[in-house]
Amino acid sequence: TQIADLKKELEKLQKNQSELEKQIAELKHELQKAETRAADAERAKQALEQAYLAVDETRANLLKRIRDKMKKRNFNVTIDEKRGILRLPAEVIFEQNEFELTNAGKKNINIMAEVLKKELPCYVKAWNSQIASCSEVEHKIEAVFLEGHTDLTPVKNPSHKFRDNTELSTKRALASFEIINNFPSLANMKNKKGQFLFGVSGYGEKRPVCKEMTKECHGLNRRIDIRFVMQPPPEVEEIISEGIKN
Repeated sequence: TQIADLKKELEKLQKNQSELEKQIAELKHELQKAETRAADAERAKQALEQAYLAVDETRANLLKRIRDKMKKRNFNVTIDEKRGILRLPAEVIFEQNEFELTNAGKKNINIMAEVLKKELPCYVKAWNSQIASCSEVEHKIEAVFLEGHTDLTPVKNPSHKFRDNTELSTKRALASFEIINNFPSLANMKNKKGQFLFGVSGYGEKRPVCKEMTKECHGLNRRIDIRFVMQPPPEVEEIISEGIKN
């Protein structure tokens, strides 16, 4: 009958309503979990940003101290805080188209090495209050790279000394590294992982800081960059560890 049919339809609708309410409750629960995860991710992101800011600030302060101490000894260099670079102009270290250090160059690299010898122990694995001139810091150095660079002018007459700008820049970086390597405390310096701190590379004309073909730009591009690479903050390892667990 019509009444019986209506009752069945009502029961069917009530059952559907119950199922929909259950689905809504489940979706609300999933939404709540997703919102919690998003909030956790945002907090982690902010924590990481703050941690990396602290690392960058530590490196910038180190660069400033090294620069200022070198300046007091009449070796003027510039720093790039954003990239973590201590920049040495080639003209105060090498003759043009040469990779052997001049007498002034040897003196200047020795000045830098003596400053590094006093400053870097605070930023490496085996910090020792007996030899370091500063307190141990939270954020440590991963590596220090001596990077050779030339201007944009190609080598016109390749010789047995060097074939191109890449080889010239590499040999200049190596010549600087050899002076640093004469200081046992620097040569044996290691990072938290037990790896040797210093490395060498040559980029030739491939990484200019100025791209104009002018005398001024050529002078800026001929340089040795001392690049300080910091270890990731502990928060990174914690997040990676949590991610593996989850």
